[in-house]
Amino acid sequence: TIQSAIDAVPTGTTFSQPHTIIVAAGTYPERLQIVNKLGTATDRLTIQASGGPVIVEGATSLTSWSQCLGNVWSTTYALSAEPSAEYVSEQVWVGETRCKYKGSADDCLNLGPYEYYYAPGSQELFVNAGGGSPGAQGAYVSTRLSGIEIDNSHYVIIDGLSVVRSKDKGIRVFGESENRNEGVTINNCTSAYHWRHGVYLEYTSNCSVVDSRTHHNARHGIYLYRTDHATVRGNESYRNDDPTVLGIAGNMTGIKVGDEAPDDTTNRSDVEYVTVDYNIAHDNEDSGIDLKSARQVLVRRNVSYRNGDHGSDNNNTSATTFMNNVSVRNDHDGMSIESTSENVGIFNCVFAGNTINPNTLNSPGR
Repeated sequence: TIQSAIDAVPTGTTFSQPHTIIVAAGTYPERLQIVNKLGTATDRLTIQASGGPVIVEGATSLTSWSQCLGNVWSTTYALSAEPSAEYVSEQVWVGETRCKYKGSADDCLNLGPYEYYYAPGSQELFVNAGGGSPGAQGAYVSTRLSGIEIDNSHYVIIDGLSVVRSKDKGIRVFGESENRNEGVTINNCTSAYHWRHGVYLEYTSNCSVVDSRTHHNARHGIYLYRTDHATVRGNESYRNDDPTVLGIAGNMTGIKVGDEAPDDTTNRSDVEYVTVDYNIAHDNEDSGIDLKSARQVLVRRNVSYRNGDHGSDNNNTSATTFMNNVSVRNDHDGMSIESTSENVGIFNCVFAGNTINPNTLNSPGR
C-alpha cells in the first residue's frame, strides 16, 4: 500500500536526506495519513504518481444487486450512520452522479432516477440508477474519512495523485496554532466528489496548491483558513455545490480564502499574504473566488465564469488587490466589494455579461 511506504519514512525527527515515494498507476482504496514527517526546504518528502493515473479511492464498490421493481435495485450494506436530508457523509454514487437521499420508507420502491433510500433495520440500500443495475454502472458508497491527511508535517509534496469520493475532505493539510505545517505543496492533483472540501489548508505557512483540479465537492473546492503566505496557482475549480441546499444559499465556492473566525464573527480570520494566480473557477454554487475576513491578498490573472453568485467576492477584507482578472456571465456581479472591506485595488480587469440571473439581485443581503 501507499501507506506502508509512508510509514517507512522517519517520523518525529528532522530529515537529513530527501525521501521519495514513487506510486505506480492503479486504484488504491485507502486513507493516506502523513503525520509528523519533518522535511526541510532541501530534504523533502515527495509522493509522486508514475506511469499512469493513481487514484486514492475513498469509497467502496458495490457490485451485487437485486432488482426490486422497475429501475429500483437493492443490496445489503451497513452504513455507519443513518443518512438524512441535511447530512449524508456516506455518499452513494452511480458513476459520476451523486445520488439524492429520499427519506421516506413508503417510497423506497418508487425512487426517481439517481435517488436512494436506506433501511437501517434490514441494512438494505435501495437505488434507482436511471435504468439497469447500479453495479453495472459503477456503484459506490463513501467509506473513508479523507483521501490524504498531512498533519503536523513540513515540506511534503503530493504530485499527480487523484483523490475521490471520501466522506469528508479530499486533501487535508492541518497543523497547530503554534506549529503550522510549512512548505507543503499539492501539485497536479485532482480532488473530487467529496462530501466536504476538495483541498483544505488550516494552520499552514508557505504552502501551495498548484496546477490541480477540484470539482463536484459538496463544500468549497479549495479552502484556506488560518493560513499565511500561501499560493493558489494554475488550478481549475468547478461545480462545487452543497446538494442539500438549493441555489446560492449553500455558499459553496470554487476558491475560498479566509472565513469568519468561529469565536469572533467581526474580526478577520488568520489568513494573510496569499496569492491567487492563473486559476479558472466556474459553475460553482456561489462565487468563483471568495475572499472573506482575509488581508494582504493578491488576486491576479484569474478567469471566473458561470458561477451562481459573483465572479469574485470581497467581504470584510483589508489590503486586497485584483489585477488582470476576467469575470464573465456570472449570475450576480462580476466583482463584489462589500462595505466591510478596506483598501481594495482593482486594476485592468474585465467584467462582462454578468448579472445573468436577476433573481440574485432580489436575494436577502445580496
